[in-house]
Amino acid sequence: MPTVTYRGKWPTKRAPFGEFTRGIPQDVTQEWLESNRQRVSGDPDFVIASDANELLDLDADGKPDKGWTRKQLYDWLTLHEIRARAGLTKAQLLARVREVLGVKSDLETEEEALTEAESTEDAMNTPIIVDDVADSAETIEVTE
Repeated sequence: MPTVTYRGKWPTKRAPFGEFTRGIPQDVTQEWLESNRQRVSGDPDFVIASDANELLDLDADGKPDKGWTRKQLYDWLTLHEIRARAGLTKAQLLARVREVLGVKSDLETEEEALTEAESTEDAMNTPIIVDDVADSAETIEVTE
């Protein structure tokens, strides 16, 4: 269950979304947190813990990745003034984010790796042409 802790300068904080005592974590429902997220997360006096929908940054670089939800990806695009249709899938939104950031998708990276592997394999399987004209004159036949 998520908790919200008030860490402001006043002993208590009365707001339209509830009353909080400084330093005391208050349990809230996930639904309450979703409906009040903008107010609470936008205020530096509040700390949110155990949030089920917290951004999961797999790369730890602060940029959207597979760990983000579809809604979070859509919100990120909207925040950066990038138009995206509401009906796009998570994969489509993530591809759009990567396009904007200039990051190659896993599929593109995989395709490049396969292409490189194929070209390396082709190079390894190409027969080597040896000019043995000079060697043929010095060949000595040994018989017993």
